[in-house]
Amino acid sequence: MTSATHGEGVSTVTRRLGQGLCGQLGDAIVVDTNLRAGWGLPVSSPGRRPGLTEVLLNDAPFDSVIDVDVPRQLHLMPSGSGTPNASAMLASGALQRCVQQLRQRYRWVLLDMPPVGVYPDAGAIGRIADGVILVVQAEWTRADVVAQAQRALLRGGGRVLGSVLNRRRHHIPDWLYHIL
Repeated sequence: MTSATHGEGVSTVTRRLGQGLCGQLGDAIVVDTNLRAGWGLPVSSPGRRPGLTEVLLNDAPFDSVIDVDVPRQLHLMPSGSGTPNASAMLASGALQRCVQQLRQRYRWVLLDMPPVGVYPDAGAIGRIADGVILVVQAEWTRADVVAQAQRALLRGGGRVLGSVLNRRRHHIPDWLYHIL
């Protein structure tokens, strides 16, 4: 899952999808692949803990960096300590090997990707994924920006499955909306 720009709710949508999959269709893991600002934390943040970066560098085993959201049994892998060389690390083949190993352990591997319109990383990650879903914030992201992001994913070898319209507001009352 990715978006065209920052702040469109990719992490929230990805986690909710993972929670839904865990409840109905088997085990799932959400992997934060934004090595620059994972789950809203900049690289220099003291709140960052080991995660994907350390797994890719072979500094930590999977089990030591995976958290479990207990009520839903959704497994979470944070981005880790981050790296200024994120693009090279993600394009190196290490992420592909990591995802292959995760696919052996989990039925669903959801990649929470950085915005495709901001970083080139999403293109490299999109090639690894079975498909990419664009999260689009309603009444915020322009259609041409979304189309440009979709073209960038396709050029990078990603397979765009569709999009999710996030934060849609109802401008008419619900009771009237359901009548129409």
